[in-house]
Amino acid sequence: MFFLVLLLLPVTDAGRLSRSDNGSELIMCDGVIFHDVYFDKELLFDGLGRPYNLMMHKFSGVLFFSHTIQNGSQVDFGIMACHIDKRNCRDIQGVPGGYAVAYDGGNDDIYFGGHDGIYKYNFLTKSAEFFAEEGKSIWAIFVRRNFYYIEYPTQKLYVYQDDNFVKVSEATDIEIDTFYISRHIDIYFANKTALYKVAKPDKQPIVLNDEIAVRQIAEDVYGDIYFCASDGMYVEEKPYHKVKKVASIDQAFGMTFDEKDQIIYSDKDAIYRLLPTKYNFLTKSAEFFAEEGKSIWAIFVRRNFYYIEYPTQKLYVYQDDNFVKVSEATDIEIDTFYISRHIDIYFANKTALYKVAKPDKQPIVLNDEIAVRQIAEDVYGDIYFCASDGMYVEEKPYHKVKKVASIDQAFGMTFDEKDQIIYSDKDAIYRLLPSKYSRLCLNAILNADAKKEEPRQSHILIS
Repeated sequence: MFFLVLLLLPVTDAGRLSRSDNGSELIMCDGVIFHDVYFDKELLFDGLGRPYNLMMHKFSGVLFFSHTIQNGSQVDFGIMACHIDKRNCRDIQGVPGGYAVAYDGGNDDIYFGGHDGIYKYNFLTKSAEFFAEEGKSIWAIFVRRNFYYIEYPTQKLYVYQDDNFVKVSEATDIEIDTFYISRHIDIYFANKTALYKVAKPDKQPIVLNDEIAVRQIAEDVYGDIYFCASDGMYVEEKPYHKVKKVASIDQAFGMTFDEKDQIIYSDKDAIYRLLPTKYNFLTKSAEFFAEEGKSIWAIFVRRNFYYIEYPTQKLYVYQDDNFVKVSEATDIEIDTFYISRHIDIYFANKTALYKVAKPDKQPIVLNDEIAVRQIAEDVYGDIYFCASDGMYVEEKPYHKVKKVASIDQAFGMTFDEKDQIIYSDKDAIYRLLPSKYSRLCLNAILNADAKKEEPRQSHILIS
């Protein structure tokens, strides 16, 4: 397989004191290491009993979830809604034994499930109203294209079809505890036996993991699938049919993402949000990290740590506590290397610009004429290439690139927090901003360029 994506070992929570380099500040490192990056842990709500089924309504800033409550001498479940910014919480009335929480993104509807059926949230009254399946005990609800629920205690999966809820025929012999369909219509489900994936509706389930106890499944804005298990968070490693641990959290119960795609998760007592820490750049200076004596041409980090050595232009990856050459690229010189959020691989050298769409595919030539100096990706997942004569964008799925800007002696490009282009030429760095004269100037430049290309004509003055 070409460019096999090598794995890093999972890391654990930080829980120690440290001092800044000048010793002036005592730092409590009690955050979470997620995807090999340290994050501060912001306490949102505490004093809760096992917050399950976290669901963030991003339009209102309200987090809905289930938690355990004391009902006389019995322990029961209830639904709670908490505003992330205002930090106030209220119980959702009208859902006895409320446990299931689901969001229908297509219609902006919220559903709950409890001991006596399915309920729909009323945004005006801020209460729940009976919806369907009276007398049924609802374990979980999921809505995407179709309406699904899991019945308790049979753990059977039902779907809404022809004005009725019926058992999903393909799952009649399967007990299901957690169910999820991705935006790419891949199906994930978990029970006491294992975590499974069905890549297409006509395929058999594939075991992703048979050791972790999955409590919730969530998807980020990039389409990566995360699994909240009792011992932390995992992410699916596509296309290898397995999962990778990205955070260790003791007694984790649920997870979701806020409107900025920041992780919100719960343990047995509280709900937290992971925030970038200010201490990652505390000293604003560089410290030696690794590979003493090596000349480093380029570095790239996504899930794994890569670098290109100079002048050999060989690609290395961090594996088993060491940097080793990427075996699939030992015979290739590489000047520029990039992995997209969809795990497509791009690299360029003096010969051409290449793409590897899947790790088991051979490189495809996207262009053999431009000299690529940097590769960047915008918020929409479009891949841009800064070349010596301007900027290009990949034209999917045609395996070629299209020139989108002519810039003399361009050297680099990136995007700012608003997804605006920043680029450099041989002397300076610029940012492209929307112009109120956009249409006027566009026509003027196009007309000027057209005139430059017109053949010269001899003009004769006739008196």
